[in-house]
Amino acid sequence: GPPAVLREAVEAVVRSFAKHTQGYGRVNVVEALQEFWQMKQSRGADLKNGALVVYEMVPSNSPPYICYVTLPGGSCFGSFQFCPTKAEARRSAAKIALMNSVFNEHPSRRITDEFIEKSVLEALASFN
Repeated sequence: GPPAVLREAVEAVVRSFAKHTQGYGRVNVVEALQEFWQMKQSRGADLKNGALVVYEMVPSNSPPYICYVTLPGGSCFGSFQFCPTKAEARRSAAKIALMNSVFNEHPSRRITDEFIEKSVLEALASFN
């Protein structure tokens, strides 16, 4: 079903950003997300802040840390797991933003936010 399509998309992203891996096959999603939007801009996408990906931490002195990422197209995503460190919160936000960025690129995309949320969580479960 559709979640398999999402998993394939995510795996394709992971492969295409293989040079950002850091040990144990982990992808540096923060770098990958930035590169995705730089590529999009280089293909002529009209982006209002150039290809700038902006991160904002919710002020907190203790976990869980929460991070929001705003994409050049204006979409905003928040970290979605319990994040014990600020770096983990940033990666969590970047991961969901990257998956949404890739999914939204797909020409056949006719799906709801609820579907994306459910599929992303399923994909992450199989992905981690």
